[in-house]
Amino acid sequence: MGASLILRHGEIVVEPGNPVRAEGVAVLGDRIAAAGSDAEVMAWAGPETQVVELEGRTVTPGFNDAHIHLVQHGLNMLRWVDLSGCVSIEQIIERVKEQADRTPPGVWVLGRGFDQERLREKRFPTARDMEAAGKKHPVFLTRICLHAGVVNRPALERIDPAFLKAADPGQYDWESGYFSENALNAVWSALPEPSPEEMVAAVEAASRTAIETGVTSAQCLIASAAEVAALREARRRGSLQTRVTLQYPLALFPQIKAAGLATGFGDEVLKIGAIKIFTDGSLGARTAALSRPYSDAPGSQGMLFFTDDKLCRTVREIHESGFQTAIHAIGDAAVGQVMDAYEAALGTAPDANLQSRLRIEHASVLGPGLLERMARLKIVAAVQPQFVASDFWTVERVGEERLRYTYPFRSMLAKGIPIAFSSDCPVERLDAFETLARAMARDERSSQERVSLEDGLCAYTVGAAFADFEEKRKGAVRPGMLADLVILPKGFLAMAASRVERTRPEGVVWGGKWAMKLARGA
Repeated sequence: MGASLILRHGEIVVEPGNPVRAEGVAVLGDRIAAAGSDAEVMAWAGPETQVVELEGRTVTPGFNDAHIHLVQHGLNMLRWVDLSGCVSIEQIIERVKEQADRTPPGVWVLGRGFDQERLREKRFPTARDMEAAGKKHPVFLTRICLHAGVVNRPALERIDPAFLKAADPGQYDWESGYFSENALNAVWSALPEPSPEEMVAAVEAASRTAIETGVTSAQCLIASAAEVAALREARRRGSLQTRVTLQYPLALFPQIKAAGLATGFGDEVLKIGAIKIFTDGSLGARTAALSRPYSDAPGSQGMLFFTDDKLCRTVREIHESGFQTAIHAIGDAAVGQVMDAYEAALGTAPDANLQSRLRIEHASVLGPGLLERMARLKIVAAVQPQFVASDFWTVERVGEERLRYTYPFRSMLAKGIPIAFSSDCPVERLDAFETLARAMARDERSSQERVSLEDGLCAYTVGAAFADFEEKRKGAVRPGMLADLVILPKGFLAMAASRVERTRPEGVVWGGKWAMKLARGA
């Protein structure tokens, strides 16, 4: 049987991080049949084979976003006003008012993505500020990190105070309309649920935007059973063009445990991954747990959401139930607590930890001791390079001394810590090339943490596949691997960060078929 597709006369990155290159690749069905010289791949040609001239273009394995809220991204595209880029509260109110004018009275107006540090006023909007946008709609606006937000007076009237019982009093202010962390659950609970069809439309929209930036696999954080249902329906319809690994929230763990499920259950398009736990908040909201006070808020060190004992017991139960564990930990105090819990649950044997693929999501603020512990125990770090630029205020939060160990990607690689790149979309844009560029181009204060394009590609393919137990199917262009390929401009591997950031795929192959057809030679 001949190959279904042959790409030739190109520069094929057989495995990022490995200098081996090929000229062409042959695809048979949804798998790689061969990667090598043009002559070697043309040996697979048959009468029905589509042969495509790459004309020197670069081909890499499909990108694998290791930490993304894919369904929420789709819902944001359909329902939410984009507040990113706003430079003042007045500009935020203008965008909210424009949306309110198009929305029937009484229907929620939702906005996302502002950063108070970028606003002229250097503060959160308040319920009083939002009165200028009108009083006929409940309004909910979230900070870029999704760990804090604000509501107006009509929205406050729809919030059930019972949901605030589990929140710290410092996490909400009824007068200003400010809510953060656990208190935000009261706001989310008041929002109307999207219809099942709207949820499926969100999945389809998000899947399309993923392919447009070369992301063929996504390790997707799930907020509800409704999101899972929408992904399953899109899978059934054939409209899900991104391979999705589900990361379930801890709240749904009892349900899927009782169903007898475990990490790995599913197929090559949709399967179960880790159980996700939150141990702290965000640097932007000053709720990430630091071992020493914030430099710009000396009275605060953030917050831990678990006691040491409860986190240890929770991790052990998840592990013994056959699930991978992925724990959100941004501040160094939170990362240290997670390391203690992992050691208590699984011991200090690196081989055992590698087999379990214990994960820390973010691991933003570290230190020499934590780097050594993560390296020794082979803890996987799912990191987000776009934070480097978005969190431009980081030095104010943590000070010059701790800045050295904030987003320390190169140090992680040097220590042998397995890292996987991700966007955390919609916290950041779903843009693989911006993600790569941010890792390559650090400012002078953290220039020692710059990584090469080759290392970045490795983290976004090989590393992400390893984090997801998928290294035998993804992350390389080798026989038997899934035929998920990104076709990039000629000379891509020699590009500087500024050009990488502006790059877009010229073609994408997903499961051996064109998801984005190459314009020339196809």
